[in-house]
Amino acid sequence: MWEEKGCGKINLGLAITGRCTNGYHTINTVFQSIGLADIIQFTEASTFRLTCTHQGLPCDESNLAYKAYQLLRTYAKNKTPLHIHIKKIYLWRLG
Repeated sequence: MWEEKGCGKINLGLAITGRCTNGYHTINTVFQSIGLADIIQFTEASTFRLTCTHQGLPCDESNLAYKAYQLLRTYAKNKTPLHIHIKKIYLWRLG
């Protein structure tokens, strides 16, 4: 098993400057890192699994960790499945 930190940040300012043809917006923003970090644990497994300590965090295809794993796996030489466990420390979806 190994761990990585997902460092927290807050948005100090956000201006929507336009809209893209794909529905997303162009923005100008200022972020500030904070002293909190989620812990992301990786363990070799027999099949891929994503879990999280926070009940409200989706652990399905909509989760960015899930999407990143699926994308990286297409390019990785090592195809060993992983169990990814996210220990949520700071709040999410605050705006």
